[in-house]
Amino acid sequence: MKKYLPALSIIICGLLTAVCFFKILDLENQVIALKQSNESNFASLHGKITSISANVQHELEQQSNLLSDSNYTYGTLDFKQRTVPLTCTVTPKSYSAKETIAILNVDNEQYPMKLQDGIFTATFDIPLFATASVNHVEFQTGETISTQSLDWYLSPAEEFLSDVNASFSGSSTSNRSNGICTKIYDGYVDIHMSQHTPDTIIQSLRLVETLDGKIIKTTDIPHDNIFEEITPETIDAMNTSAKYSDNFMFNLNTHKVKIPYGSTYEMYLEAVASNNLQYRCIVDCETIGSNGEPAKKAEYLFDHTSIYDENGKLLYAPEYKEID
Repeated sequence: MKKYLPALSIIICGLLTAVCFFKILDLENQVIALKQSNESNFASLHGKITSISANVQHELEQQSNLLSDSNYTYGTLDFKQRTVPLTCTVTPKSYSAKETIAILNVDNEQYPMKLQDGIFTATFDIPLFATASVNHVEFQTGETISTQSLDWYLSPAEEFLSDVNASFSGSSTSNRSNGICTKIYDGYVDIHMSQHTPDTIIQSLRLVETLDGKIIKTTDIPHDNIFEEITPETIDAMNTSAKYSDNFMFNLNTHKVKIPYGSTYEMYLEAVASNNLQYRCIVDCETIGSNGEPAKKAEYLFDHTSIYDENGKLLYAPEYKEID
């Protein structure tokens, strides 16, 4: 029996070592689980603290706000006059029906508001092809004057008119020889159109190319003029208030353009609607310097729509600054 004791001792020690090893693993798992639980609780607590801070800030703003409600709505577009009625309403928390006067400030112009059923209202026309800033409303009760900020920025053209965007997707190469830069496009023009009503018809769609402002080529683009209704989920994802959209591509493979040194080449999409408005969106623009090298581009123009009348007069252009 004694001769087996060393072997038994080794086996017992091995078993005890295995038990200890599994106990250690179990303790490590418990420590990891506890750490994860603490991190989760800390994140939850941090979120609640942040939420409390935001809620307190919101409550403070609500308490200091003179209004219980405020809103604005557009009326029916007068396309012939190119104006849109705008109705602004504010509901003050306290006022005197006999004494309180409300004045709306819009782009530093003042509009008196009428009181009815506790709501002050002002209705006036704003230009279709312009922006408007409703800055604040001022209340006067006797000698007491108080002001409530509104900060509404309005762009009626974006709310009532179609939007046409186009951009080039693909690659291009350039070769220079004998004072000429030859640019070759290999890709397609990605076209997106959206509108607020299904009855606006795009009568024509074409790709226009110019050299130093003069048209050198136009290419008609086939279009079925079928707009699909945008779902509410897609409206949020697209960040648009439009209700109908159409998307398609126009092939521009191995499209070759010759640009003399010291000249500017421009490619833009032009869509003419049934109301005779012309929508133009720059697809590409390239200025070649006298040394044959490309000049800096004005990227701000790309993928934004400008609107012209039937005589080519500019009516609306996005307010973007040039970026070298």
